Amino acid sequence: MEKRNDIHSDFDMTLDLNRMRNDIIELLSIGERKAGTREMELASKYVKDRLVEAGFETEILHFPIMTSFILGTPRLSVNGSEIPCKGVYFSGNAKELQGELVYDPDLTRSDIEGKIVLTDVSYSPPRPAKARIALERGALGIIYISFGSDDSNLISTGGIKYVWGNPTAASIMEIPRIPAVSISRSSGNALIKRIKNGERLEVTLDIETKDQWVEANQPVGFRGTRTRNLIMFGSPFEALGATGIDNSAANAALLEIARNIKIKNYDVMIVFTDGHEIGEAAGSTYMVDSLWPYLKEKCEIYINVESLGTMGAKKPVTRASPLIRKFTKRVELNDGIDSEYHYEIRIADSSFTGIGVPYYWFTYEMDDEYTRKYHGANHGWWYKTEADNIEHIDFELLRKETSHLLNLYEEILKYKHVPYSIVPYIEDSIAFLRKGNLFGDPLLKERYSNLLDVSQDAINAVRKLEESVGCEESGHEILKLIIREVSNVFMTIKGRYDQDPYGAIWKDEIFPGLSIAMRQYDQEPKTGFTTLLREINRVYDAMDLIRHLSRTRISDV
Repeated sequence: MEKRNDIHSDFDMTLDLNRMRNDIIELLSIGERKAGTREMELASKYVKDRLVEAGFETEILHFPIMTSFILGTPRLSVNGSEIPCKGVYFSGNAKELQGELVYDPDLTRSDIEGKIVLTDVSYSPPRPAKARIALERGALGIIYISFGSDDSNLISTGGIKYVWGNPTAASIMEIPRIPAVSISRSSGNALIKRIKNGERLEVTLDIETKDQWVEANQPVGFRGTRTRNLIMFGSPFEALGATGIDNSAANAALLEIARNIKIKNYDVMIVFTDGHEIGEAAGSTYMVDSLWPYLKEKCEIYINVESLGTMGAKKPVTRASPLIRKFTKRVELNDGIDSEYHYEIRIADSSFTGIGVPYYWFTYEMDDEYTRKYHGANHGWWYKTEADNIEHIDFELLRKETSHLLNLYEEILKYKHVPYSIVPYIEDSIAFLRKGNLFGDPLLKERYSNLLDVSQDAINAVRKLEESVGCEESGHEILKLIIREVSNVFMTIKGRYDQDPYGAIWKDEIFPGLSIAMRQYDQEPKTGFTTLLREINRVYDAMDLIRHLSRTRISDV
């Protein structure tokens, strides 16, 4: 047992690496944890027992999750020669589907109709979004080339559900029902070479999957009075492959955090989310939907614990809400960490944007040179494969990452509220808006000019508010009210109550809805005009609300 190098702590907190190792070994021994399986049930009971030992009120939540199962053995042949492959969850079904193979690494080609697309699994955009694009452009099927070195024979697994969380009657139609399989990097490279040499490749593909509603097993622990503000920790629990880095190491880290939690002026909730991989964040989305009034009033931050302890990882990366960027950056620097910052893009368990709960995810990733060499494998060439075992877990790095998350928790405990600042949101917004305003239409130019004016008023009002009240109760409550109301405008496409699809927001882009509308207007001004005008109105109302509330006492709201 090792005492942490405490530069913040008022508490005697320790991290037990042997205990974390034992937790990892137990979870690895269970195998793949897919929603609706016996393995998920066993893993959930194990985690529940550990949370009870740590002093948490604990239950396993049961609710419906839509998942996918692969039936039989998928088969892929190219010009009559069979190539090893794995099925992709939520793939469309195909029996002896035939078509010409074309290579399109980033799904940018417009000539893939009637073809079978060979593409990279790496992000840009991510796998589910690529399936959606391929289907919309008329492709017959899609084949993903796995992460790894050029000679790797490992085949990664994953899904293409695209729809975030459980589907609704409307969004279920957005699931891209395109036949899909994955192949190894070495097989993919050989096919790319043949295509570039001018050889015509004819593919035959067999794949069968089955959608099924299953019962979730989602362990949730709680400590506190249910009357105070809430700090929420979550860790994705559904896991494919051997589950080492993704995500048993982080699951063990969260268990160790639970053992070290000291309840002071906040309540604490810990959740291990089912349906994360195949169900596309179904577990965290369920928490938002089912606990909406409670989270809206009480939840100060959601801390995502995922993909920790990657052997060889050197680059610290933070994906977080701009609302907490100043605060979390200070804590990171105190821990000797200078991380690369990104917005809370549409991956991991970032289900809390619509409700306006700030999100924080910190991890170490492979450096850019490694990631390029291994074709996007920012958490190792073994990621989401049978090679993702304990040998690829760096326990010293895991200790460092876990210690930082505990230090963040301790720093929060020094305040009555998590220190928020809306200024970075609006600074980023104004910088983005100033790049636009190139519209030829007079009405659009006028409305966009109005938007810039109200944005400047908003940032001036917010600065005065934050300078005058700081972390006082009334000031924080106004900031919380503002962000609950406008976060969906700043960071989502679909709005407050819906969930954007996986990978729909991939770049560090504020106002993604406005950005899309601008691009559509550039391509086709007549059909894009109304959408763009409405998005300008949407952002205008958000800035106007910020301006108004920042000048209002909380007693008057």
